Amino acid sequence: MDSILDSNDQREIGYDEEKLHADILTQHNMECRYYEYFSQPSNPLPQPKIYFIQEMSNSHQGIIFMEDLSKNTKTIDIFTPLTNGQIKNMLQHIMNFYSFILQQTEMPWQSKFPKSALEEFEMNRAQCCLICIGRSKCTEITILPST
Repeated sequence: MDSILDSNDQREIGYDEEKLHADILTQHNMECRYYEYFSQPSNPLPQPKIYFIQEMSNSHQGIIFMEDLSKNTKTIDIFTPLTNGQIKNMLQHIMNFYSFILQQTEMPWQSKFPKSALEEFEMNRAQCCLICIGRSKCTEITILPST
C-alpha cells in the first residue's frame, strides 16, 4: 500500500502503515462477513444487493461488488447535523436489526467476527431500550444515557 505521507510527516503524527493496513484488512473482512451472514430477505435492515465478495489477505486484494445506491441515498458531511427524524429513523433500523438478531435460533456468524466487535455490538444494544411487539417490529425508541 503506497503512502501519501512522506516519512517526516508519518513520524510527526505517529502514523503506522502496518497497523493501518491491518485495520483496513480487518474492517473489510468484517464487512464481507456481515454480507455473507446477513444478506437475506428476512433481514429488515435496508442494504444493497451483493453480487460478489472476496475477503482481503496480505497476498491479495479484497472486493465487495454490490448494487449502486447513489441514486437512492445521500451522504451527509460530518458537520451537517442530523434532524431528530433522521436520528429516529436510523435508530428504528438499528433496533429492528437487533430484534432480527434476537429471533435467530442459530448464530453461526458469532465465531466469524472478532470478540471486540461482538462486545461492541452488545454494548450498543444495551444502551438502547426497545419495546417490540412479538419481537419483530419496534414501536418505541428510548435512548438511555451511556454510562
